[in-house]
Amino acid sequence: MARKGDRMTQSLLNSLDVAERLNVSRSYAYLLIWRGDTPTVRIGGLVRVRPEDLEEYICKRDLKMKEPLRRKRKRLTKPGPKSQTGK
Repeated sequence: MARKGDRMTQSLLNSLDVAERLNVSRSYAYLLIWRGDTPTVRIGGLVRVRPEDLEEYICKRDLKMKEPLRRKRKRLTKPGPKSQTGK
């Protein structure tokens, strides 16, 4: 039998719960689930998200946002001689 605090006693989240926790629209929550950004549990035709999986998603996004942006440097090239055609 599951004890309080076990994984089995935690309730699964539907798309509305996910949207509320992330403070986004329900359609955006659907998109995150559909793209596979958060792992899901499928029960028949229902799709649910484990609370700990949603927390992990939030932590990963938070870490990603804290990383410094790496910009691609433009290569500086010296202009070479122009080819002359028609000679």
